[in-house]
Amino acid sequence: MISYYQIELTADVIELYHNALKSYDVDSIAVATGQHIKTCKWFPKICELNELLKEHVPQLESKATDQAALVILMVSQNGYLNEPVWEDAITRHLFQRRFKWRSLCDTLTDDENKWFVKDFIQAYTAANDMCDGNPELLEAPKEFLQIANGLFKSIT
Repeated sequence: MISYYQIELTADVIELYHNALKSYDVDSIAVATGQHIKTCKWFPKICELNELLKEHVPQLESKATDQAALVILMVSQNGYLNEPVWEDAITRHLFQRRFKWRSLCDTLTDDENKWFVKDFIQAYTAANDMCDGNPELLEAPKEFLQIANGLFKSIT
């Protein structure tokens, strides 16, 4: 990169880059620097490389869409009597509070899939908003939720 961008770096600046990037493997750094070269005219700052090296986190709607597709797949694979154990905390919450597995298996047809996906994405994003992006909060003990609901009712 030094040759490509035709710059000179001092030993202390090289050490700064080395220390800032040492937690990443060499192959990941190579990919990130390659991406940077393709899109930027100037030698990268450490923060720019860190941004390229950050693990990709899917957008909420993409995650909700993937979970809706998984639900549809499980309906066809598992059927009425074998409700899956949901690994995703929000999906698990939705099947405890919003959707009923047996009812969904009875009513979900190929024609209804697109409506289910739309409804599921909406419910998924609402649940995410409810827990402020921390799905573990959705699984609070019922006693805690009852107290919290009582507090909010007394305020309004």
